[in-house]
Amino acid sequence: RSLPGDLEQAARISGASSFTTIRTITLPLLRPALLSAFTLTAVANLSDFGIPALLGSPARFETLATMVYRFMDSGTVDNPLQVVSTIGVVLLFLGIAAVFADHIVARFSASSLQDTGASARMELGPARVPVSIVSWLLALTITLAPIVGLAYRALLPAPGVPFTLDNISLNNFANAVSNPRVIDGFQNSAFLAITAAIGCGVLGWLVGILVTRTKLFGNTALTLVVLLPTALPGLIIGVAWLIFGRYTGIYNTVWVILGAYICAFTALVLQAVRAPLQNTPIAVEEAARISGAGPVRAIFSTTAMMTIPAAISGAVLVLVTAVRELTVSILLIAPGTTTLGVQVFNLQQAGNYNQASALSLVFMLVGIVALSVTLKSPKVGS
Repeated sequence: RSLPGDLEQAARISGASSFTTIRTITLPLLRPALLSAFTLTAVANLSDFGIPALLGSPARFETLATMVYRFMDSGTVDNPLQVVSTIGVVLLFLGIAAVFADHIVARFSASSLQDTGASARMELGPARVPVSIVSWLLALTITLAPIVGLAYRALLPAPGVPFTLDNISLNNFANAVSNPRVIDGFQNSAFLAITAAIGCGVLGWLVGILVTRTKLFGNTALTLVVLLPTALPGLIIGVAWLIFGRYTGIYNTVWVILGAYICAFTALVLQAVRAPLQNTPIAVEEAARISGAGPVRAIFSTTAMMTIPAAISGAVLVLVTAVRELTVSILLIAPGTTTLGVQVFNLQQAGNYNQASALSLVFMLVGIVALSVTLKSPKVGS
């Protein structure tokens, strides 16, 4: 949406087809973003715990995250905390390299062209119908098929019961939401998610202002430090806060989980506000200075206020992510501090697939609502 549309229009006027325009204009301009997305996606898959734990572990397919959890949970190695910490140090250096590479790409490879209007909409011609069919089939297979599977399991009273209208029941939903541990998990997750969203929103907003609108020494290093947790597996962050909690007296409390959440998710807000802050013209701050405002007031009364919606959007994303979080908190929970994501995991591990499916469907509804809130609208005319 942010690509300058005049280049694509110039290519079309020169006789290039839609495919040629995409290949020679659009994709080269997208190259830095594609590389950044590839890096972040690869790191996210490296750090994921829930999917490989539920699908891979029964088939003895182990990933780094499940291995770390096994070391910490089952005591299959001597001094598991020391072993996992060593793994964490290695991953820390890999994470630093990944974040630094992403920063270099974003800084030196991004296009400096001015946005001259809405991106061009290209006609597909005869390919419109087959492209639409393939796109819909892929989208429905990737998203709808697992949801149908969840609904199928959640609406049956017990495993192995035939799926008929007479057997459809909402008891799994009632039992799941009335489960005392699920209620505790919901209350803890709601508190943690709301508090983390507020903390990350304010902190990410302030850091974004600091690194984009000031010439403070070390701005680049500060940006990399905030972004670093996004390049580390969540279990490693959990282990780090487990060690930190033991030395600070917050171990086995809800506060160690909250600290881990703020550490892990502040980058989401920083990434949301950094682009608007960088694209806001300096003239608005200069106008405030001419009107008599000091340097700090000029920034906070103009640019900072204009980016509050982006910070709120990032905070909502933190809220949704924290509510369903599993990877960071799986090692930090204690009696009375369990979370909703951990309860879904525990139900699945205990073989209660029907209630786990019902609770997962509730998660899905929360995710859809949050997605509708955070989804950006297209530019006018696009």
